[in-house]
Amino acid sequence: MALTGKKRSLTVEITKTLAGETVDGYPRTYLGTLSFSHAGIDYPAIDAEQLALIPVEQYQARLAAFIAHVETQEAGLIISEVQTNEPYYTP
Repeated sequence: MALTGKKRSLTVEITKTLAGETVDGYPRTYLGTLSFSHAGIDYPAIDAEQLALIPVEQYQARLAAFIAHVETQEAGLIISEVQTNEPYYTP
């Protein structure tokens, strides 16, 4: 794999708590490298190397679609308004 100088991640872990207790079925992890559909567009599964090498515009489009996809799976979630941890990279 050629080095691109970029570390990209499309992974989000959602944790829900109620009265200080984790809700059954959580935490849930969503991987944007797996295939998913949003707004009538099918995004195929890609591996870490493909993710690192796609053009910035394609990455940003996939990221936006992935965020919207996760928000549709998690009622009431607005990713831009929740606490997030520093991104991490998993090869």
